[in-house]
Amino acid sequence: MSNFAITGISGYIGQLLLKRLEKYDDCAKVVGIDIKYPNSASPKLKFYHSDIRDKNIGHIFEREKVDTLVHLAFAFQPIHDIKKAYDIDVNGAANVLKNAAKYGVKRILIFSSTTAYGAHKDNPEFLTEESPLRGNKDFYYIHDKAEVEKVSEKFINEFKNIIFMNIRPCIIFGPNVNNHVSRYIDRPLVPFVLGYNPDFQLVHETDLIDACMIAFEKNISGSFNIVGKDTVKIKSIPALGGRKLLEAPFPLFYFMNELAWQLRIPLVEMPASMSSLVMYRWIASGEKARKILGFVPKYSTKEAILDFYQKRVIKQ
Repeated sequence: MSNFAITGISGYIGQLLLKRLEKYDDCAKVVGIDIKYPNSASPKLKFYHSDIRDKNIGHIFEREKVDTLVHLAFAFQPIHDIKKAYDIDVNGAANVLKNAAKYGVKRILIFSSTTAYGAHKDNPEFLTEESPLRGNKDFYYIHDKAEVEKVSEKFINEFKNIIFMNIRPCIIFGPNVNNHVSRYIDRPLVPFVLGYNPDFQLVHETDLIDACMIAFEKNISGSFNIVGKDTVKIKSIPALGGRKLLEAPFPLFYFMNELAWQLRIPLVEMPASMSSLVMYRWIASGEKARKILGFVPKYSTKEAILDFYQKRVIKQ
């Protein structure tokens, strides 16, 4: 049986994965690591209040005899301190991986994102695992994701004996999501850029956790895009939840968004540099995950959105 460690255990995906590992026969215990205490407990969970940048974090791996590490800790919620975000995302990942190798972790599953490919007007129809990770230099979250991938690549080349599974999900959605993306499309008026209506891709939270469990079973090193079935046009999303579309020309959209972000107006939770994500196509292919892992998503992008909107109403 495996002893799992999950960094970022208190986050959205960490909590969902913990629930699944509770029922997983090959999981003896889950060592949770986070700077926030988790909302839910588990008979398998042993929690450590620790920062992933702590140079001594490896002592936890050693003490708990961790053999499987799942790295989920990163600054997903946009913050104004770009240097701090980089320190958490990139330096934090490097520190966790370094300690994992030092203290005998045998396999690692790390979360990246299809945003690491970048949202660019010259993107191909489908981005594959062989596509360059161009990120978007003006949006630090995407830039940091691409930088973490460089850290991972260096680690893989140095520690070839460690099974390394790099999961690249698109944006994750479902009934339990509550973050800046879900709050963005949950406004009465959802702003988008006039003249742009790219295809958009989501993966349902249940499908994502299924993919993680399949990866544990397959035990195969590699990078895998994890995406939902098909896509929707981005401007069709508000109508699915009974919301209305608010369109603005790019200069006005960018100016108003950046002004509100700089003034720290609570309604605006992302800098204007996120504009590329709603203007250009960045659709990833899930073919490699299907062929090698046998992962086939149950939910389409539209179904993931509807599941969020419908169950959110029920919860209220």
